[in-house]
Amino acid sequence: MKPILRARLNACDARGLTLDCGGGVAMRIVALADDLVRVTALRGGEVRQKRTWAVPAYGQVDTDWAGRAPLDDSSWPAVAIEITTSPTQVALATRALQLSVTLDGFRMDWALSDGTIFARDRETQPYFLGQKTYAFKHAMARAPGDRHYGLGDKTGPLDLTGRRLRCAMRDSLGFDPERGDPLYKNWPFLIVRDAASGVSHGVFYDNAAEGAFDFGCEHDNYFGRYRAYEAEDGDLDFYLILGPRLANVTAKFVALTGRRRREVLSESRMQETCLSGSMGGCGNGATAEPLRHRQTKGAANGHAQPKATAPHSYSTHSGRRSGSKGGHLQK
Repeated sequence: MKPILRARLNACDARGLTLDCGGGVAMRIVALADDLVRVTALRGGEVRQKRTWAVPAYGQVDTDWAGRAPLDDSSWPAVAIEITTSPTQVALATRALQLSVTLDGFRMDWALSDGTIFARDRETQPYFLGQKTYAFKHAMARAPGDRHYGLGDKTGPLDLTGRRLRCAMRDSLGFDPERGDPLYKNWPFLIVRDAASGVSHGVFYDNAAEGAFDFGCEHDNYFGRYRAYEAEDGDLDFYLILGPRLANVTAKFVALTGRRRREVLSESRMQETCLSGSMGGCGNGATAEPLRHRQTKGAANGHAQPKATAPHSYSTHSGRRSGSKGGHLQK
């Protein structure tokens, strides 16, 4: 893999901006809400994963069975944004957050509207892309006292700091309940509580290929402290969710990905998809389509699945979860 070393502003629109990173790579940055920004790496103007089952259209509780075009953001309401440029930086601001992109060295800083930084890429070479494969790596700065939660079904303490954990489906019978990894049910979704600011945010990578998160297990004197996500295949396509409280992040992630029960891709279905040759097969770690297999009794009998809408809660200062019975989320 090679790092992205520099970028230049290529285009702006009402939703966001696109940066030209050279070598046929572009970075698309879109504000979907005041506290929700999506960053997508495009290779040759396209994404590797042609459908998504993880993020429904805005207001929907689930995707269609056939999935959804991953770059279609048209269902999301318009967001007031301000884009400013200089020879060294490009910045995108909403009413809740500010994103600053340093062009030479290519890195991003995330801050509240008052300028308080709560997340940032590591100082040197935070983005790596495979040259002959679709592998990638994204590294963000980490500080003592930061807390890391999420990833689905994981062993050990809730705070994952100091560990390296894989996102891969394995039937791990008799696993070690303290250190065993990987387990079957996983999400490439991370919640971080920044020690310096006290602000919590989430990062969701919409990618179903096998990958790994490192929360400080690896030590590197050159790069300093960092946390990283890397995958063998798929797309570098992530959503950053501003809390600012931890409970807010959880509610907003549910609103983003839908409220319907989701089942992991079964091994039998994965093998079936691999044999079909979808996306070049899975022998080399390729992502398979469909990426999510769900079969309910009604679906198995040929009955259509109901489609419904659900309210979304993306207010930065909201303490109430959409659809709840008046209960408030606690820290």
